Amino acid sequence: MKQVEIQEQISDINNKLDVVLKYVEQQRLKTQMLEDLVSDVSLVGNDMFKATVEELENKSVELDTDALMMLLVKLIKNVGNLNKIISMMESMNDLAADLSPILRHLSMDVIAEIAELEKKGYFSIFKNLYDNKDKIFKTIQNLTNPDVLSAIEKMTTVISNVKMDDELDNKSFYKLYKEMKKPEVRKSISYSLRIIQELNKELKQ
Repeated sequence: MKQVEIQEQISDINNKLDVVLKYVEQQRLKTQMLEDLVSDVSLVGNDMFKATVEELENKSVELDTDALMMLLVKLIKNVGNLNKIISMMESMNDLAADLSPILRHLSMDVIAEIAELEKKGYFSIFKNLYDNKDKIFKTIQNLTNPDVLSAIEKMTTVISNVKMDDELDNKSFYKLYKEMKKPEVRKSISYSLRIIQELNKELKQ
């Protein structure tokens, strides 16, 4: 009976050893693969480094190793800040993705509003104003002439002060004829006719 138990224990130990050996072999293979990978990466890195150095030499670029080392140190010291910047950029990217539908909706509203304004003719008004800017400027220039401003001021003052009066303005043709004989009336009528004639000439041009 003891011989059987001993044999069973030996078999159990052998099984466990097999498991351990398999695990060790797997670890060895993984280690070998890692070493091979490191070796390959080292070769590629060396080749890239050599190619970079040759390219820099061909272009007469001097590599300052001290400055490069200082840059590397600064990068390592500012890894935290770089992570923050990357996080901010990711947040901005997420924000842009969130705002994209809103901006598209706003752009469609703006386009619709512009189309409505164009339909109402506002753009043609602006175009006409732009096309006639010289005439508009000339008109404003004439209106700001001191003589014209003075005349307009007098006209508006007279119009505001002189009102229609049934007794004073209900005159017969004879009385109107007598009024027209007055020098100031004839002068005013002549001046008005001259303005109309000059205006007619401008309109024909």
